[in-house]
Amino acid sequence: MQEDWEPVMFNTSKYKDTGLTILSSVDDIQTILDDHIVKTQTMKGSPFIKPFEEEIKVSLPIQLVLSKTYEIHVDKS
Repeated sequence: MQEDWEPVMFNTSKYKDTGLTILSSVDDIQTILDDHIVKTQTMKGSPFIKPFEEEIKVSLPIQLVLSKTYEIHVDKS
């Protein structure tokens, strides 16, 4: 899954006249993130998780926080 992020470009743009910079073109980012959450949750429920258990325990909460953060920002736009 890590390789999926390598070609992703995090494009930014200026937000109105505020001087703030925001992420733009986030649809692809959200699609990959959603896909990885599903994959990670599926792996978490697998009887073959042992070799990846620690990585899953660390990455799933991070993925969920990123997804929630995205949802909050989209709702406020």
